[in-house]
Amino acid sequence: MPKGYIYYDKSSKGGKYRHNRWCAEIYFANVRLRKRSCDRTELERWLELVSTTIRKSLIWQIDEASSEAIREAMLELKHLGEK
Repeated sequence: MPKGYIYYDKSSKGGKYRHNRWCAEIYFANVRLRKRSCDRTELERWLELVSTTIRKSLIWQIDEASSEAIREAMLELKHLGEK
């Protein structure tokens, strides 16, 4: 089952800018979904929503689909979240 976690992100990409925000991540089928926010409760709701979506729409496919098909479905879910 997909599990996610929330942590406080202070990372940077080498520049002066630092995130200083909460970050939620969920990792499933070699795809990482990530969301950052100043509001931790928003991330808790997002994590629950994504986890439920994965369980309902993807888990039933595991026995019937290849790992590549599941990965493609996760990538579609990731791109929907970016829009």
